[in-house]
Amino acid sequence: STISLPGDDTGRWIIHQYQHTNTVNYKHTSMADSAFDLAKVSKLWEDVRKAEGASGDEVSLGDYCSAYAELVKIFNVLGKGFGMVTSDVAAKLGILREHETLHTGDYNTLHGMIIYEVDNGLTTVKSKPPSGSRTLLRLHRALEFIIVFLEKLRDGKSGDAMSTLTSEAYSSTLSKHHTWVVRKGVGVALYLLPSREKLLEQLSLTEESAPALLKSLTEALVPIYENIQAFYTKHDLHGLP
Repeated sequence: STISLPGDDTGRWIIHQYQHTNTVNYKHTSMADSAFDLAKVSKLWEDVRKAEGASGDEVSLGDYCSAYAELVKIFNVLGKGFGMVTSDVAAKLGILREHETLHTGDYNTLHGMIIYEVDNGLTTVKSKPPSGSRTLLRLHRALEFIIVFLEKLRDGKSGDAMSTLTSEAYSSTLSKHHTWVVRKGVGVALYLLPSREKLLEQLSLTEESAPALLKSLTEALVPIYENIQAFYTKHDLHGLP
């Protein structure tokens, strides 16, 4: 069986890696070639948020993709059970960038992309590449999971099991969009998670520094998430297949 965290359609997350962890190789995606840098990621998303405010709440497609590409590197720190998620997100970011190239002007912002596709009846058309609105929705759902995961990590205590914290984050977000088979696969992958102490160490954080630094990141992410959430609600696009 295969499962994919952001969506069930592209860039499969190989669940049999649980039995064969030494076979995992995610160097085929450039996002796996450098480590997760919390300060860099926070600045990128803060820049996206500031640009959003200056442009009347529209989010730059290019800036969003660049910031997301750095953010998703956190999955490489979570262990081999989550490593292929990076590839899944890379595929979806690639689709958005391809649309931006194919539709110069109309796709400069995420809002412009959605309006263009709504006006031209493209949101549900089965095409290659898939519609930008559909692709962004999968990334948007994954972003909600990442935000809740970071909040759980931020508010956790020494000795807390990452499997429990991550399960709670997943259950309240992405699990609502996944099939039973995918949810069971995620449950298996949770057993590969490092301890909270080890994860903080890999992120160059301590119990003392983690709350403030993780809060800074989530405070940059939440306004972008809420902006896109409201736009999908306005255009009734949360149910895109």
